[in-house]
Amino acid sequence: MLFKKYWIHGLWLLSLPAYWWAGMSPDTYANAALHVYPAYPVRGVLTFIAITTVELLVLYAIIRPATYSRSWKRAAAGLLLFFPWLVVCAVLLMHQPPYVFLHFVWLLLFNVILGVICLYSLVAGLTRHSAG
Repeated sequence: MLFKKYWIHGLWLLSLPAYWWAGMSPDTYANAALHVYPAYPVRGVLTFIAITTVELLVLYAIIRPATYSRSWKRAAAGLLLFFPWLVVCAVLLMHQPPYVFLHFVWLLLFNVILGVICLYSLVAGLTRHSAG
């Protein structure tokens, strides 16, 4: 029951050390092409933590985990919102620092999670409806 209610919070908590680590990773484009060796990108990392926080708050408002109850339409609504956002982020990915790439991987992860939840909820709803 705790997992059902707090999985989005857990995803957010996992994102914090991941963004910290991505900020520590060298920006290979800046190093190789621009011959610049930037310091730790505090502003960029904090910006993407804020973006991820807003994304997860929107996801929380759509999914509403406490009252979810196999509502595949909520997961589908999340996919309809976040899949185009994933495509936009993928288009803008070239020559970006590692924390931007991590954000793309992050969006890909919760698009996959939303897809799995949507399919599971749809199948569970159909089997429950046909059995009852």
